[in-house]
Amino acid sequence: MGETMIDLSDFRAQLAGMTASMVDIRSSVFQIAEAITRLAVLEERHQGIARVLEKAVERLEIIEQKQHAHALEMATIAGQAAGASKIVKVLWAVFGTGVGAIIFATAKFALTFTGNGS
Repeated sequence: MGETMIDLSDFRAQLAGMTASMVDIRSSVFQIAEAITRLAVLEERHQGIARVLEKAVERLEIIEQKQHAHALEMATIAGQAAGASKIVKVLWAVFGTGVGAIIFATAKFALTFTGNGS
């Protein structure tokens, strides 16, 4: 009977050790479950942020395309303005001298007609 008592106490000690191990395992599993839940939430947030960033990049690309088109249009307008400016300068050089001469001749004629000119 002495052996049965020893075996029973050993069994109780092993059972207590196993129970403590099971509690530890249960606690670890619970912590793992919480960690997985947190990771799932973080992954969902990450995917949401990735979608927002994707849309922002698409919008930036559209803005860059529009900006490029505007830059080309501005270059065309600047070229047209430079050409128009040259035309005005040439016309002024050609006709400006003539207009000045016409004004001078008209003034001279008026003075001659009124008798004040030479």
